[in-house]
Amino acid sequence: MLEREDFYLILERTLAEHKDKIGIDDGKIKVGAVSRKDKLFVNTRLNAILAKHPSEAVEDYLKTEYHISGSLPRRLIVKAYLWTSTFFVPPFAQKSIRVNFKNHVVISNVLIYPCNKKIRLFDFNEGVVYTMLKDGFPSLYIDRETAFRLIRTEPFVPRIDQHYKGFYSERIINGKPLARINDKNLVDECKKKALQYILSMTDEADRIRVADYINVIKENCLDQLRQKSSFKESDFVKSIFETILSVNSDEEITLVTSHGDLQPGNIWIRDDGQIVIIDWETVKKRSRYYDYVALYFGLRKKNSYQRVIGQIMCSNEIQRMVDTCSLETITKVVLAEELAYQTEELISFPDNIGVKEYLQVLNEYKTIVL
Repeated sequence: MLEREDFYLILERTLAEHKDKIGIDDGKIKVGAVSRKDKLFVNTRLNAILAKHPSEAVEDYLKTEYHISGSLPRRLIVKAYLWTSTFFVPPFAQKSIRVNFKNHVVISNVLIYPCNKKIRLFDFNEGVVYTMLKDGFPSLYIDRETAFRLIRTEPFVPRIDQHYKGFYSERIINGKPLARINDKNLVDECKKKALQYILSMTDEADRIRVADYINVIKENCLDQLRQKSSFKESDFVKSIFETILSVNSDEEITLVTSHGDLQPGNIWIRDDGQIVIIDWETVKKRSRYYDYVALYFGLRKKNSYQRVIGQIMCSNEIQRMVDTCSLETITKVVLAEELAYQTEELISFPDNIGVKEYLQVLNEYKTIVL
């Protein structure tokens, strides 16, 4: 974030825009050189902004976030850094924030987490997290997530308490993401349930000809790329879709409600055992295979597409899920849906942010052998 955008200016403007809602008093919010007189401190290694003396609740949350697997030395190094950087906060900070919170806000219970498109402020005293769209960023994702979550009543979809343009609040989840749980059997069980929950949200599945569906995806992607004036490779994107479109014209596929970014970090198990699925900003209708591939085959990992193709073609589970189309066609549908996901990701950033990463995705598509 520090390399791709003027993050500290964006942080100032975002906090200032929503200061009344998050308990910030009148007065200028300023990010600058580390000063022990300031209220909050930016630790870029932790990707966290916290008080000089963080509360136990803040420390516990960070321990959950950085509960990693791997070798014993690696785990010890992470734990040592986490303990040291939360006990001696200012020496580990790159910047500090001059800000005045209202009297009801306990500064030690505040934790700010910068995300790709949003900034989250946790108030552990109130048990609330405030999510704010970054200043200057398109509102596509946050608008979609807010609209979706406001009409859903399922217990696995977190409830939104308050919402405004580019802003919503919700209760902090007391639990852990699957990405931080080492019990493989529990993780597998929760993954299975999460997929079942998402499929249960579709009242009536849509059937569509595969060729028509991929054509719709292609036209949507090309329309979106026209919004990104700094991107000049639309013809190559078009050629990718032409290759993918070589499918049996009679095949049909089922479209269902799809999360879009179903990965272990977005599936939480609360302390009471309830599974909660977060980050619904990419929800839309897709094939019933997309979330499964994203969750089980690591679709978002770098240089993963050729490997994923092989996994789909050999998957007994997908074989059991098959509609009336071939595994080869399912592979092409998922590749088209993934390119659509990456294209939408690109236009969710302002200016030329995201172009470099999108070009890397296209370069990987160049090497795919279908």
